[in-house]
Amino acid sequence: MLPFGNWYWTVFFPDLLSQLKAVFLEGNFALLTKGFWRSLCLLFSDGIWPFALLLPIPAALFFFAGRYAPEEEPHRKRALLIGLLLIPAPWLPFFVLDNPWFSFRCAAFSFFGIALAADALFRLIFRREPSGTVAARAAAACLALLLSLSAVAEIHDYRQTAEDDRQIGGQILETLREDGVWDPGLRIGILNLNPSYLEDSSYTFHEHIHGVTESEWALTGYLTCLSETPSPSVAPLPGVALYRPWNRSGMLPETFDVLYLYDPTEGLRRVEAVPAGTDFWELRDRSGATVGTIRETDGVGILYLP
Repeated sequence: MLPFGNWYWTVFFPDLLSQLKAVFLEGNFALLTKGFWRSLCLLFSDGIWPFALLLPIPAALFFFAGRYAPEEEPHRKRALLIGLLLIPAPWLPFFVLDNPWFSFRCAAFSFFGIALAADALFRLIFRREPSGTVAARAAAACLALLLSLSAVAEIHDYRQTAEDDRQIGGQILETLREDGVWDPGLRIGILNLNPSYLEDSSYTFHEHIHGVTESEWALTGYLTCLSETPSPSVAPLPGVALYRPWNRSGMLPETFDVLYLYDPTEGLRRVEAVPAGTDFWELRDRSGATVGTIRETDGVGILYLP
């Protein structure tokens, strides 16, 4: 019998494998292809092309620094073993979780193992070739240059997300204070507030790359940081799915003291969710006009706007 029961492996194991594939294969391929092309475009459109001209310098230094690496045989074999052990280390715990959720950041530690194992394996294969060490150093330097260039798009997306956070966070803070609901004892929901406002990205998977508008704890903490005073608990309710079966009970409209509807161009509008049937609410603004509806289907709450 399989550990944890056959039901576990039937239900969750394929899902985890698909997540690992999405991160290690599909995701990294996208970052090295689409991400590389986006990076080249951004270097020129943002006027930071001199950065690309400077990158070969540290890559060259990296190549020459490799000549001082230890060449002892035991070190290579030990590095290969340690690298192979490090690769699965960060994702092995997910095999024993009831609901595995593998994110991009979970793979970071694996890359130390991949790099260490690849370096050791390359040196072992070419240990008897006089040019083997030079080839290994050249490959590492070229890869460092490629990865550094591809990372430009990722850094751009993180920077843009941080700017979006500041802009949206400032709007929320100002509106809540003006409306007199800046009270740590209140729980406020903001409809149509999405995790990301990037127009394009190299790869989308789970919360990569999301801002503080992704979760209640992140947005509340950010508002507390901005205001330097305790913030109300503020929950973003995305337009695609306000809630799902697993968090339904805590995200129903009636669980909030105050509700707002967010529009990227018009800002925040205070609304009230009025029950209009089973699992159906009408959203009305202060004038009483209906500005949207919430309908639940199979435990998923969906926002409909005119």
